[in-house]
Amino acid sequence: MTTADAFTVPWAQLRFQHTTAIRSRLPELYAPATASKMLSALRGVLAAAFDLGLIGDEDYQRAVKVKGVKGETLPAGRSVTLGELAALMATCANDQSAAGPRDAAMIALLYSCGLRRAELVGLGLADERIGLPLVLVSPGNTCSPHRCALFIIAPILTPVIVSGCHLL
Repeated sequence: MTTADAFTVPWAQLRFQHTTAIRSRLPELYAPATASKMLSALRGVLAAAFDLGLIGDEDYQRAVKVKGVKGETLPAGRSVTLGELAALMATCANDQSAAGPRDAAMIALLYSCGLRRAELVGLGLADERIGLPLVLVSPGNTCSPHRCALFIIAPILTPVIVSGCHLL
């Protein structure tokens, strides 16, 4: 069995049966969007071979006739159910080490403020102008920072702050 790479494949010799075989194999190895991008690149290479006169019109038309890959992928994240949240918090409550309250505080911040992991890492306690403790969340992208009221999760955060345990 010989191994080929992009420089050694005889692109101009690819025909319909080859592109169809490639198309049938890609969904087994890649997500639908990735497989379709690869097929699009293959069509582009065949178009270049056609433009250079390395492949005839009829063979080119048949080879590029292969359709893209259809399919759905699940979003990267998902919502945590109240049952899952309760189970996580119960596990934290049963943890007698300093990690238990710390983890509970992090979970509470993630859930109640809708934070991403990167936002949690970049947290800083902010002002109390309106009488409520606030967390200033500064996202890593170009969006402006937003504020999250901590009074909702104060019962969870208080033991962490009083014990001097660091959230992160």
